Amino acid sequence: MLLGLLAVGTYQNHAEAEKAVSKEASALAGLYRDVSGYPEPFATELRTLIRDYTRLTIEDAWPEQRNGILPEFQAADPVNEVYTRMSQFEPKTVGQQAIHQTALNQFDAFLEARRLRLYSVMSGMPPVMWYTVALGALINMIFVCLLEIELAPHLLLAGLISFFTATRSA
Repeated sequence: MLLGLLAVGTYQNHAEAEKAVSKEASALAGLYRDVSGYPEPFATELRTLIRDYTRLTIEDAWPEQRNGILPEFQAADPVNEVYTRMSQFEPKTVGQQAIHQTALNQFDAFLEARRLRLYSVMSGMPPVMWYTVALGALINMIFVCLLEIELAPHLLLAGLISFFTATRSA
């Protein structure tokens, strides 16, 4: 029963992480679109910074995140660079002011989605729950060994318990 509940909890955590990644990607695409309305050279610089952040996230942060490591950027944080560059922009027309406000709102949505993704790295089932499952599986395997049944069903039962325990975090 506990193993089933843990499987459901793990699936829910995975689904929430996927949702956070999707939300971040959507917000980032919206931000990229919005900064395209800035005058040059701001538009090109911001689009380049956003592409750099996206590349770093996909190539460096996601592999670390898969291993449960909270990703950190070695050089300057590209998110701070985007914000710094956006804050330097001074709108000269009403249209530019509207585009700038929309881009800032989209940047805030992106930051929120990014925080959700980073939080999903640290959320999950507590280790004590996994230890409980491992101990329960060990006890079940001992009980299976005590059963006086033919070799084929014996190996099947032991194999199933071992399989589901070993794939608990996959």
